[in-house]
Amino acid sequence: MPVVRLCKSVAESRIGGAPLPCVPRGDGEGPKGGKGSTRPGLIYAACGERLCTAAFPSPVSRGEFDLYASLLPEGLRLFATYALAHRAYLDGDYGRCVGMAENALSMKQESYPVPEVFLHLIAAVGWINQREADRANAHFMRAWQIAQPDGLIEIVGEHHGLLQGVLESCLKKGHPQEFAEIIKVTERFSRGWRRVHNPGTGATVAESLTTTEFAIAMLACRGWTNDEIAAHMGISRGTVKNRLSNTYAKLGITSRAALKQFVLL
Repeated sequence: MPVVRLCKSVAESRIGGAPLPCVPRGDGEGPKGGKGSTRPGLIYAACGERLCTAAFPSPVSRGEFDLYASLLPEGLRLFATYALAHRAYLDGDYGRCVGMAENALSMKQESYPVPEVFLHLIAAVGWINQREADRANAHFMRAWQIAQPDGLIEIVGEHHGLLQGVLESCLKKGHPQEFAEIIKVTERFSRGWRRVHNPGTGATVAESLTTTEFAIAMLACRGWTNDEIAAHMGISRGTVKNRLSNTYAKLGITSRAALKQFVLL
């Protein structure tokens, strides 16, 4: 069920007085059930991703979605905000993406770990697209601090490509074991979606690239120099150059301009 339909059904249930699903973190509750369960949140988040993908049209208008989202309980409303912020990122409105995520985080009344992780990650995505690496890293580390205790690395891994080197910058040296686990998640997650992303260009999204090559390619096609990429990801300029050469060879291209059809736009 797309998140817009989820919002509509839950909002209409609220109007009718029916019980509502909720995903707050309860005192002493674990991630597998009860008040603190993260399972409903992960399901709703997966639904939210459908709204954020241009290949899947929304069954209701943006105005209707905003209305239904406003009627949700706080935990689900945070997921709805994530979906809208992600949509703003896809539209290239990075300031709005960050603003929506940060406003939602600052105004929430209770603790909702799963949607908070999503919101911090999308805020990091918005900031890195404005070349604000320090702010992006700060949001990522806050997401990591929330996600790590409950082992919510799947959420982090699913955002690897969008984070454009932030994950490598923050975790690769300080948390090598956890970084390796996240990369495994990313590799599993990317097998399917890379084949359907970029419907506008008709090109398969570089599924032959390693996660590091993909992150470098994302930055390179956005105008980052080799020196800037190296500084951001904590690697040498020579490594960046070599990785780009490998990427060009795998994709059969010769320039950064040609990378755009093979990465996340």
